[in-house]
Amino acid sequence: MITDYELKEKFTESLILNIYNEYFELRPTAYSNKQKLKINNYLTRKSFEKNLMQNIRCIVKKVINGNYFFKNFIEIKIPKPNSLKFREINIPNIEDFLVQKGLHAIIFPYIETKCSITNFNYGFRRKKTYRNAISKIYNSIQNGYTEVISTDIISFGKTIDHDSLKKIINQNFDKKSIISKLLLRYIATGSLFENVFIKRTIGLPEGGCLTSDLENLYLNELDNYIANFLDNHSCFVRYVDDIVILSKDRETLISIFDKMKFFLNNELKLSVYEKIKFKMVNLLTPYEYIKFANFNISKKCISLNNTKIKKFKLRIINLINDKEKNNSLNEIVDNINISMAKNKNLIDEIEAKQFRAIIDILFINNLSLIKGLDTWMSRTVRNYCINKFGYSTDLNYLDNLMSLKNAYYEYHNRF
Repeated sequence: MITDYELKEKFTESLILNIYNEYFELRPTAYSNKQKLKINNYLTRKSFEKNLMQNIRCIVKKVINGNYFFKNFIEIKIPKPNSLKFREINIPNIEDFLVQKGLHAIIFPYIETKCSITNFNYGFRRKKTYRNAISKIYNSIQNGYTEVISTDIISFGKTIDHDSLKKIINQNFDKKSIISKLLLRYIATGSLFENVFIKRTIGLPEGGCLTSDLENLYLNELDNYIANFLDNHSCFVRYVDDIVILSKDRETLISIFDKMKFFLNNELKLSVYEKIKFKMVNLLTPYEYIKFANFNISKKCISLNNTKIKKFKLRIINLINDKEKNNSLNEIVDNINISMAKNKNLIDEIEAKQFRAIIDILFINNLSLIKGLDTWMSRTVRNYCINKFGYSTDLNYLDNLMSLKNAYYEYHNRF
């Protein structure tokens, strides 16, 4: 439990200054979307910087005294990839952004400790990703947990019950503590969409690091409950709101699923899909698989779904079409190889985000797909060069194009 004294010790001017430097000096594009918005009465980065230390000092004083109040978010809608749907993003002003990051730095270790008791969740965790979750699922299947249910929580972030969340916050941070008061103010902060105020009575602001922390704290209640019913015949894996239950027999599987539904409905006021985005299957059945985080997982292998394959191909096509670097076959091949080499040598997940589509190729164990993508990549580069430079182009340098199959073996030997 984080006391007021601990908050005052940790929420310091140096902490906020370091966060400011990281996001506005070292990574100037991290806040670019927020900088582009012209918002009345909101401090811009330029005006904030004029009296930087004074503004930071004011923020820290308000927070540690419990007098800080979040301003309304600016809500924007961005299109989801390969979809006609939109995702809502809530953008804070600069002060709120810094306070969120500061509070996150303090409460994240506490929440991480809570989540590590069961270790069912792999989302927004330290040194855990969806790939770890997929490996856990695949290894469990190999160990005989072949009766599987996969499902999602319906509109999770948008439907979190505030009364239930307030209760959990007060249990974890003490009802009278400053940090508890700040978190309660955060979840109640409304939004402005096209200058229309939206009051928040349910759900959390999408896009903030405090939202991720609170989502983990909220669903950790589910993890602790489910842990009471697991034994050597079943296991439970979660990546935020994506859930997979595995068992060695169908009866146990259904029993755990029913208990999960009951707890979600009655304690957390949430529901799971039981038709769409739901699958109950025995993976010993030929050609059966489950979908999880844009991967297909079967008894035989881990493979990419079509969305991941399209992202990988798009990444390669963008590398080929880079006009600033690609004036010959040699330059095209070198450009792709540099990107691939960066990818397979990156361990830090944050640094690897821009290469995620390529990293996912190396993560799977479907070698026939990997070989097929090798062939596609070589053919695509060859056809592009012939179309651009003519049939007289010397294609021998194409042999130097990095092989996904070789990169796959090298990657797995390292990790």
